Amino acid sequence: FPSHDITSTKIEENNSNYNTNFLKKLRLKTNRIEICSYSLSGNTSEDTTSVFEQKNIIMKEKLKAFNILFDTLKVGGYYCCPKTHYTMKLFDKNKMLKRFNVDTFEMKNKALIFDTSYQTSYIISLKDWRNLIE
Repeated sequence: FPSHDITSTKIEENNSNYNTNFLKKLRLKTNRIEICSYSLSGNTSEDTTSVFEQKNIIMKEKLKAFNILFDTLKVGGYYCCPKTHYTMKLFDKNKMLKRFNVDTFEMKNKALIFDTSYQTSYIISLKDWRNLIE
């Protein structure tokens, strides 16, 4: 049925718009981003107990760069089985607003930023990711 295809497309667009607006609202409230990198071994996909390095992004220039970068991203959907090499936590003062996980090995020259529920993802170049966390 053609109407089913149109309905499915509308639902996908609405979900994409919701996720884009949700992230934008979060970013407007964010005054600190905490990035943690993790050392994974073997077949482990997530071990957020073994922090390798932790950084806080609080400089206005870095927060602005983060916002500019995320304004250009398209919302992706569900992505199966990524590994958590980094976590990115968005804060408003001391209140954590949201945590995203980041996989930097699954896709060549790309970083996959994904919701902890795996339902929403964003793909950026690995170079942009590294520039963001330096």
